[in-house]
Amino acid sequence: MLFIRKGKGMSTKRFQLVLRLLLGVGLLLTPSLQAQFHAVGGFESNLPSYWTKGSEPAGSTLTWATDQARTLARSLKITKGVTSAEAAWVSENAVDYWSPQHVANVDIKIGAWVKTQNVNTSPANDDERWWISYTFYDQADQLIGETKLPLDQSVASSNGFVADTNGVGETVLPVDAWRTIMRFAGGKNATGTVWADDFIHVGRGGAWAGQNWNQSVDMPTGWLYWFPPIGGNDGRILNGYENTRLTNEEAHTGLTSLKFDLPFNRQPHDAFVGSKRFLLNQFPDGVKPGDVLRISVWVKAQNLVPDSADAYPVTWQPVSRMASSKAMATTTASTMSRATPSIRNSPSPRSRNLTGPNILWM
Repeated sequence: MLFIRKGKGMSTKRFQLVLRLLLGVGLLLTPSLQAQFHAVGGFESNLPSYWTKGSEPAGSTLTWATDQARTLARSLKITKGVTSAEAAWVSENAVDYWSPQHVANVDIKIGAWVKTQNVNTSPANDDERWWISYTFYDQADQLIGETKLPLDQSVASSNGFVADTNGVGETVLPVDAWRTIMRFAGGKNATGTVWADDFIHVGRGGAWAGQNWNQSVDMPTGWLYWFPPIGGNDGRILNGYENTRLTNEEAHTGLTSLKFDLPFNRQPHDAFVGSKRFLLNQFPDGVKPGDVLRISVWVKAQNLVPDSADAYPVTWQPVSRMASSKAMATTTASTMSRATPSIRNSPSPRSRNLTGPNILWM
């Protein structure tokens, strides 16, 4: 489910397109497949998308944290004493979706924003260091190289989140990378607490270097986003999308939904939260020619205002007369309704244009 508050300048036509990208979840007429699809459609995972607990030895704790964050509401956190091995969050392949490679011959700025608390200082070797690393592999999955960024351990605690990034010209790939693995780690003798957020992968000077995903680590397993100005991979989220949250304020099933809170006076810009690519042939029963695939979402809405009503409040008809379309079902604050996109019985173009301080739960 998604909890969405739609701001000025985002038409329902665009909004419905976002919903289609958001879902990535289908209901097949085969009951066994329905259950498997349902598992992808919610936001209940306790791990961030694209990230795994790579190593959590005794004496360390890895947390998908809500106590500190630079952007949105979550970060990766490691708390540890002296341990038998390093403690590390390790990413899955950061090359995905519409960015099938990280691009060669571009000066790539990489790194993350980190906050330290009571860490050991003046490390003498790698076992005592905290670091962020990016490791790149070619199309044959052969190692291209690694950029390792030691965190600042000159003082025990940082003053908030600070950027830990590479230098100009330090990371230029000789060939395209088809697999990129990020690592946030503390050596076995490193101690203290470190948070990492807003992982950066962007070409310097405006060059396209490819995209990374779930950069602010807020989306749960199976989900990703693209937020302005350039997707989030420069460590920035603007135009009201910095208010996006996982929330327990509303949910149709489970405890969690996704909430967009887009102010009325924000600068308009499209964005989306959507599922990762979902291969239909991965199911035991498969998806065969002739099977019926149905896409749907549970929506809760209130206070929807058409674009034209916003511009011409005296002459436009009330939204309550236009809120029954199958493509964008709206309900009162106390009920939840299922919205199923449909080619037949679609609303007129006028009834699609909804903006304002509107609220949709999904």
